[in-house]
Amino acid sequence: MWEIDVGFQMLGLVCSLPLGITAAFLYDFLRALNKSFKPKAPLVFLFDVLYWLILAIIYFTFFMVFTNGQIRMYVFLGSVSGFIFSRLTLSRVFLFLLLGLFKIFKVLGNKLRAFFRRFTRFALKRIKISKKTLKKPFIKRKKA
Repeated sequence: MWEIDVGFQMLGLVCSLPLGITAAFLYDFLRALNKSFKPKAPLVFLFDVLYWLILAIIYFTFFMVFTNGQIRMYVFLGSVSGFIFSRLTLSRVFLFLLLGLFKIFKVLGNKLRAFFRRFTRFALKRIKISKKTLKKPFIKRKKA
């Protein structure tokens, strides 16, 4: 049977802490997205599934690299510890920054949308005018 020495287990434990912090940051990103844009239930479900798929890929890769695919308890303990640490300390700051960033994106998006709406109205008016002026020479006039 393949054995892992204590030093490698400690390294796996320490390296799994950032894994939990990453999971918490992805969760906060999802929370900020939901708070800012208020998507409907099917989209929230899709985001949740994507979150878990991304985490599954990350954890699978971690287990393959550090433990040769063996599921070890110390990885879960380190990951949960990192997640809890992040949620209790860094999460508020990260969520605050993300909410501010998404608010800026919403304002810029609204201004850009308003600009394009005005531009298309202006362009459509010009196209209607040009169609009328182009049709005038080609209109058949009845001879009296």
